[in-house]
Amino acid sequence: MKKLVFFSIVLLGVSFLTQAQSLSWFGNTKFYVGADPAAAASWEDISAFNSKDFGSVTALYIGVEAETYESFPGGSGVTVTFHYNIDNGSFQAVTIPYLEESNNNNKWQLPAGIDMAAGLAAGDHTIEIYLDATDGTNTLYEDNGGFKYNATFNVPVPVHATLKVTAPAGTAGVWISGTFNNWDPAFVQMTSEGNNVFSYAVTSATSALGYKYFY
Repeated sequence: MKKLVFFSIVLLGVSFLTQAQSLSWFGNTKFYVGADPAAAASWEDISAFNSKDFGSVTALYIGVEAETYESFPGGSGVTVTFHYNIDNGSFQAVTIPYLEESNNNNKWQLPAGIDMAAGLAAGDHTIEIYLDATDGTNTLYEDNGGFKYNATFNVPVPVHATLKVTAPAGTAGVWISGTFNNWDPAFVQMTSEGNNVFSYAVTSATSALGYKYFY
Protein backbone atom coordinates (compact mmCIF):
# COMPACT_ATOMS: atom_id res chain seq x y z
CA MET A 1 0.00 0.00 0.00
CA LYS A 2 2.86 2.40 0.71
CA LYS A 3 4.32 1.75 -2.73
CA LEU A 4 1.00 2.59 -4.38
CA VAL A 5 0.69 5.91 -2.50
CA PHE A 6 4.25 6.88 -3.39
CA PHE A 7 3.66 6.08 -7.07
CA SER A 8 0.49 8.19 -7.13
CA ILE A 9 2.34 11.23 -5.72
CA VAL A 10 5.02 10.99 -8.41
CA LEU A 11 2.38 10.94 -11.16
CA LEU A 12 0.70 14.02 -9.77
CA GLY A 13 4.05 15.82 -9.71
CA VAL A 14 4.76 14.98 -13.35
CA SER A 15 1.29 16.12 -14.36
CA PHE A 16 1.80 19.45 -12.57
CA LEU A 17 5.13 20.13 -14.25
CA THR A 18 3.73 19.34 -17.68
CA GLN A 19 0.83 21.73 -17.17
CA ALA A 20 3.17 24.48 -15.91
CA GLN A 21 5.13 24.45 -19.16
CA SER A 22 2.10 24.76 -21.43
CA LEU A 23 1.54 27.95 -23.47
CA SER A 24 -2.23 28.34 -23.72
CA TRP A 25 -3.00 31.85 -25.06
CA PHE A 26 -1.47 34.50 -27.35
CA GLY A 27 -3.15 37.85 -28.08
CA ASN A 28 -3.61 41.56 -27.30
CA THR A 29 -1.23 42.17 -30.21
CA LYS A 30 -0.55 45.77 -31.17
CA PHE A 31 1.83 47.64 -33.42
CA TYR A 32 3.33 51.07 -32.97
CA VAL A 33 4.79 53.59 -35.41
CA GLY A 34 8.00 55.19 -34.22
CA ALA A 35 11.57 54.44 -33.21
CA ASP A 36 10.75 54.57 -29.48
CA PRO A 37 7.57 52.85 -28.17
CA ALA A 38 7.33 55.38 -25.34
CA ALA A 39 7.13 58.23 -27.85
CA ALA A 40 5.39 56.39 -30.70
CA ALA A 41 3.20 58.43 -33.01
CA SER A 42 0.44 55.81 -32.78
CA TRP A 43 -0.51 52.45 -31.23
CA GLU A 44 -3.12 50.29 -32.96
CA ASP A 45 -4.48 46.76 -32.82
CA ILE A 46 -2.59 44.45 -35.17
CA SER A 47 -5.74 44.04 -37.31
CA ALA A 48 -5.48 47.72 -38.31
CA PHE A 49 -2.14 46.98 -39.98
CA ASN A 50 -3.82 44.96 -42.69
CA SER A 51 -4.37 46.96 -45.92
CA LYS A 52 -2.94 50.07 -44.24
CA ASP A 53 -1.24 52.66 -46.45
CA PHE A 54 1.49 54.54 -44.57
CA GLY A 55 1.81 57.05 -47.41
CA SER A 56 5.02 58.69 -48.55
CA VAL A 57 7.85 58.26 -46.02
CA THR A 58 11.63 58.48 -45.90
CA ALA A 59 11.68 56.33 -42.73
CA LEU A 60 9.02 54.00 -41.34
CA TYR A 61 9.71 52.56 -37.88
CA ILE A 62 7.38 49.72 -36.91
CA GLY A 63 7.36 47.88 -33.57
CA VAL A 64 5.05 45.34 -31.97
CA GLU A 65 3.72 44.22 -28.61
CA ALA A 66 1.89 41.03 -27.59
CA GLU A 67 0.75 39.07 -24.53
CA THR A 68 0.87 35.37 -23.65
CA TYR A 69 -0.56 33.27 -20.88
CA GLU A 70 1.28 30.40 -19.25
CA SER A 71 1.50 29.24 -15.65
CA PHE A 72 5.14 30.04 -14.97
CA PRO A 73 6.22 33.62 -14.14
CA GLY A 74 8.16 36.03 -16.34
CA GLY A 75 7.53 34.18 -19.58
CA SER A 76 10.13 31.56 -18.67
CA GLY A 77 10.44 28.96 -21.41
CA VAL A 78 8.45 30.99 -23.97
CA THR A 79 9.84 32.71 -27.08
CA VAL A 80 7.85 35.36 -28.96
CA THR A 81 9.01 36.32 -32.46
CA PHE A 82 8.17 39.12 -34.90
CA HIS A 83 8.44 38.17 -38.59
CA TYR A 84 8.44 40.68 -41.45
CA ASN A 85 9.37 40.97 -45.10
CA ILE A 86 9.60 43.82 -47.58
CA ASP A 87 8.36 43.48 -51.16
CA ASN A 88 7.70 39.73 -50.78
CA GLY A 89 11.33 39.01 -49.92
CA SER A 90 12.58 36.57 -47.30
CA PHE A 91 11.05 36.88 -43.84
CA GLN A 92 13.27 38.40 -41.17
CA ALA A 93 12.78 37.08 -37.62
CA VAL A 94 13.28 39.26 -34.54
CA THR A 95 12.89 37.89 -31.00
CA ILE A 96 10.63 40.11 -28.89
CA PRO A 97 11.93 40.59 -25.33
CA TYR A 98 9.80 39.99 -22.23
CA LEU A 99 8.58 43.31 -20.77
CA GLU A 100 6.35 42.77 -17.73
CA GLU A 101 3.34 41.03 -16.22
CA SER A 102 0.03 42.52 -17.32
CA ASN A 103 -3.28 41.39 -15.77
CA ASN A 104 -1.93 37.87 -15.12
CA ASN A 105 -0.56 37.71 -18.67
CA ASN A 106 3.04 38.13 -19.80
CA LYS A 107 3.68 41.16 -22.01
CA TRP A 108 6.35 41.22 -24.73
CA GLN A 109 7.49 44.34 -26.59
CA LEU A 110 10.11 45.36 -29.13
CA PRO A 111 12.19 48.05 -27.37
CA ALA A 112 12.71 49.93 -30.65
CA GLY A 113 10.87 50.13 -33.95
CA ILE A 114 12.48 48.68 -37.08
CA ASP A 115 12.89 51.03 -40.06
CA MET A 116 11.05 49.28 -42.87
CA ALA A 117 12.13 51.89 -45.42
CA ALA A 118 15.87 51.67 -44.73
CA GLY A 119 17.93 51.24 -47.90
CA LEU A 120 14.94 51.06 -50.23
CA ALA A 121 14.81 52.69 -53.64
CA ALA A 122 12.20 55.31 -54.43
CA GLY A 123 8.81 53.85 -55.32
CA ASP A 124 5.95 51.80 -53.89
CA HIS A 125 6.72 49.04 -51.38
CA THR A 126 4.87 46.39 -49.37
CA ILE A 127 5.32 45.06 -45.82
CA GLU A 128 4.08 41.67 -44.63
CA ILE A 129 4.16 40.79 -40.92
CA TYR A 130 3.08 38.15 -38.42
CA LEU A 131 4.02 36.96 -34.91
CA ASP A 132 4.31 33.62 -33.18
CA ALA A 133 4.87 32.38 -29.63
CA THR A 134 6.20 28.97 -28.64
CA ASP A 135 7.12 27.02 -25.52
CA GLY A 136 8.97 24.40 -27.54
CA THR A 137 5.93 22.16 -27.79
CA ASN A 138 2.99 24.45 -28.51
CA THR A 139 3.24 27.25 -31.11
CA LEU A 140 0.52 29.90 -31.38
CA TYR A 141 0.26 32.43 -34.22
CA GLU A 142 -0.97 35.97 -34.74
CA ASP A 143 -1.04 35.85 -38.53
CA ASN A 144 -4.46 36.93 -39.78
CA GLY A 145 -5.64 33.37 -40.13
CA GLY A 146 -2.57 32.39 -42.14
CA PHE A 147 -2.83 35.31 -44.59
CA LYS A 148 -0.38 37.55 -42.68
CA TYR A 149 -0.89 41.31 -42.22
CA ASN A 150 -0.05 43.43 -45.25
CA ALA A 151 0.55 47.16 -45.63
CA THR A 152 1.98 49.55 -48.22
CA PHE A 153 4.10 52.69 -48.28
CA ASN A 154 6.00 54.85 -50.75
CA VAL A 155 9.57 56.09 -50.66
CA PRO A 156 9.71 59.44 -52.49
CA VAL A 157 12.36 60.39 -55.00
CA PRO A 158 14.94 62.46 -53.11
CA VAL A 159 15.13 66.12 -54.09
CA HIS A 160 18.67 67.49 -54.20
CA ALA A 161 17.90 70.94 -55.55
CA THR A 162 15.08 73.05 -56.93
CA LEU A 163 15.92 75.15 -59.96
CA LYS A 164 13.90 78.32 -60.44
CA VAL A 165 13.56 80.61 -63.42
CA THR A 166 11.83 83.99 -63.62
CA ALA A 167 10.49 84.30 -67.14
CA PRO A 168 9.16 87.38 -68.95
CA ALA A 169 5.57 88.37 -68.26
CA GLY A 170 3.07 86.33 -70.19
CA THR A 171 5.33 83.28 -70.59
CA ALA A 172 3.12 80.22 -70.98
CA GLY A 173 5.72 77.62 -70.08
CA VAL A 174 9.41 76.89 -69.54
CA TRP A 175 11.30 73.70 -70.48
CA ILE A 176 14.64 72.61 -69.05
CA SER A 177 17.39 70.04 -69.67
CA GLY A 178 20.83 69.48 -68.19
CA THR A 179 23.31 67.19 -66.49
CA PHE A 180 20.51 65.93 -64.22
CA ASN A 181 18.83 64.15 -67.19
CA ASN A 182 21.91 63.60 -69.37
CA TRP A 183 20.95 66.57 -71.55
CA ASP A 184 17.86 64.81 -72.86
CA PRO A 185 16.93 66.71 -76.04
CA ALA A 186 13.25 66.27 -75.22
CA PHE A 187 13.61 68.66 -72.23
CA VAL A 188 11.11 68.58 -69.33
CA GLN A 189 8.50 71.16 -68.48
CA MET A 190 9.01 73.24 -65.34
CA THR A 191 6.21 73.85 -62.83
CA SER A 192 4.58 77.27 -62.72
CA GLU A 193 4.60 78.84 -59.26
CA GLY A 194 2.82 82.01 -60.36
CA ASN A 195 4.15 85.53 -60.95
CA ASN A 196 6.18 84.22 -63.94
CA VAL A 197 8.29 81.94 -61.70
CA PHE A 198 8.88 78.36 -62.86
CA SER A 199 10.61 75.59 -60.90
CA TYR A 200 11.93 72.05 -61.34
CA ALA A 201 13.10 69.64 -58.60
CA VAL A 202 16.41 68.01 -59.51
CA THR A 203 16.62 64.48 -58.12
CA SER A 204 20.15 63.53 -59.17
CA ALA A 205 23.44 64.65 -57.63
CA THR A 206 23.95 68.38 -58.04
CA SER A 207 27.74 68.38 -58.32
CA ALA A 208 28.86 70.10 -61.53
CA LEU A 209 25.20 70.83 -62.27
CA GLY A 210 24.61 72.38 -65.67
CA TYR A 211 21.36 73.16 -67.43
CA LYS A 212 19.68 75.25 -70.07
CA TYR A 213 16.10 76.23 -70.60
CA PHE A 214 13.85 77.89 -73.13
CA TYR A 215 10.38 79.40 -73.18
